Amino acid sequence: MRHCLFAILLAFPLAGCVADMPDDGPVVDDRQEGEYPPHGDHDVVGDEISEEELLEIVPKAGGCGQRWQLPPSVAAAGRRQSVSYNSAGSQCSGGATSGARELGSYIKNNFNQINRSVPGGGVQMYNCRQVRGGGSLSVHSVGRALDVFIPTRNGGANNQQGDQLSNWLVQNAEHIGVQMIIWDRTIWYPGSRGERCYGGSHPHNDHIHIELTNDAANRRTAFFRGGGQPQDVPETEQPPPSSAWIGSACRTDAECNFSHEGVRAQCNKQRNPNLGVCTIACAGYCPDRQGEAQTFCASRDDLGGSGGAGFCLAKSSGVNDSCTRHAGFTEVQVDRYVGRTRAPSRRDEVCAPVLVNNRPPEPNDPPEPEDRGGLLCGQPGLELSDHGERCDAGENVWRCACSGNYGVTISQVCRSGRWTTYHTSPRSCASCSGRYSSACD
Repeated sequence: MRHCLFAILLAFPLAGCVADMPDDGPVVDDRQEGEYPPHGDHDVVGDEISEEELLEIVPKAGGCGQRWQLPPSVAAAGRRQSVSYNSAGSQCSGGATSGARELGSYIKNNFNQINRSVPGGGVQMYNCRQVRGGGSLSVHSVGRALDVFIPTRNGGANNQQGDQLSNWLVQNAEHIGVQMIIWDRTIWYPGSRGERCYGGSHPHNDHIHIELTNDAANRRTAFFRGGGQPQDVPETEQPPPSSAWIGSACRTDAECNFSHEGVRAQCNKQRNPNLGVCTIACAGYCPDRQGEAQTFCASRDDLGGSGGAGFCLAKSSGVNDSCTRHAGFTEVQVDRYVGRTRAPSRRDEVCAPVLVNNRPPEPNDPPEPEDRGGLLCGQPGLELSDHGERCDAGENVWRCACSGNYGVTISQVCRSGRWTTYHTSPRSCASCSGRYSSACD
């Protein structure tokens, strides 16, 4: 049986298709509620591609080692949901449907984790356009899709916040009329199809894409008719995090009083016997924490050790003032420790204690390249930058940059003090500077 392919309307990290935007500037707050261009690529293309072919795309488009994982009880509830899938049809509706608007209002009133700084109060719905690369309409075009924005955590998905709402939607899919959800590299369908890795170019780490059935859009399901109540909105109760985190300065293990997935952190003094850094062992990837610098799985061989292992360190960024936040730390170029994972090879700059040893400096060390972004992406003068990094260029200022994570040219816009990645391989970086134009697409 043939299935539908979901393409990507990119608004934030990586390439693919993007939502249509006017050539004369970025989105502004002058539209009616629910009529903002949606962010994310999740449109029904039709029956041109099989489910097997869709699954082959997954490893090519992005890794799924860390994504939204449904708890066993939620996954079991999801398998009990019976909801049919309704495609978009052939004509735009002219606006968001009444069901989409009512669900959007319910979510805003009952879930405090919505990123309300995004136009539309954190919920966007209607955009009349065809699916990129196909002739059929997007579900956003008929007003039956919602993008619910969740504040990111260091440029990645904030699962503590987004999972709560996504799990609730799964548990109440039949009651509401939810036919599909995409969140944090996971796509979910009601019933036996369940969830799988979503391989689209936008990881959906800053918003949850929700599609409604025709009945839900027209307020004909139990949720809108008052026929029984949805499961209670779960409360988020998290213990306060330790002040120490990956990359914190330390002198004893006791100062690194945090753990990840049951693994206790340690104070690593590999580079300096008098000053260590809090870290945990890793292969491929490391966890991030909101408000802290992004982390990187560094190869121990690059930090004065040996043995082919990796440990997590904080990346040099504005969050840690380019590694000067802790006295005695410096920037160090390291390779990613991949281990047996499928993480791509990469080199990055991390924060580590100043090296203290008796070895003379290597005479043939290559000089630090002055144009790292230009060398990586092949366009001189591009600054290395990724989604979520700090910006001080001014609100809604656009530019091109080089993604250190993926080694490709990207367009970015400065919003709320952070760079938001909009598109990969923009049309013309020479014309994507300052104000938005189609050259940024």
